[in-house]
Formats: sequence, structure tokens, C-alpha cells
Amino acid sequence: MMTASGGLQPSRRGGRAPPVEIIIYGRGALSELKVSLRSLKALDYRAPLKITLAFDASADGIKRRLADLAEKESLELHQEEEPAGFARTINGALERRQRSEFTVLMAAASLSRPVGSIT
Repeated sequence: MMTASGGLQPSRRGGRAPPVEIIIYGRGALSELKVSLRSLKALDYRAPLKITLAFDASADGIKRRLADLAEKESLELHQEEEPAGFARTINGALERRQRSEFTVLMAAASLSRPVGSIT
């Protein structure tokens, strides 16, 4: 259930917050991605929150750094080898995902500071 402020609330039926998957699209935007990840990690969310990085044909150096970051932060990683664009890159990540009640798509540079809490 959404509140007036836009936050997710546990459903009245089950009293639990739904699992959410966030798929972050980017193409070489590593510094912006790190800011967005810090903001997402700062969320106060009481249910499973899975983060998948979906990157479009990044340079080799960035590919290695993304793989290291994904391993360190326990994130899923989907990388296209050739330029594919937003839709194909996101679709590739969606094909590999586990079903969540909600899936959020965002760009790597979407968040510039912590966004508060989702309760």
C-alpha cells in the first residue's frame, strides 16, 4: 500500500512489507552509481530489498570495478557486452531476476543523497 507521502506500507492483510527489487541501469556511471547505492543502503526498509546492476557495454576497467563492487556489496550484476541501450539492457536483467512483488527501475545517477525511509 502506498501512503500519501509515497512510501510503501505493509499491507493490512499480511502486516508485512513486500519484497522489492531495484534494477539500476547505467553505462559507465560508476561514481554516480556509488552515490545511489549509498542512498539505497541508507533506506530503512523492513523486507527483502534486492539490488541488481544492469550496465550497458561499459569499458573493460569499469566492468572489472563493477564486478568487484557487486561482489563486495552482494549485488546481482547484468552486463551487456555490446552497446544495447536502456530497453535491451533492462530486459536482460529482468529475464534473470527472481520475482518480487515490486520491481523498481532507476538510472545510476538518480539519487544524489539519502532518500529517507520506506516503512
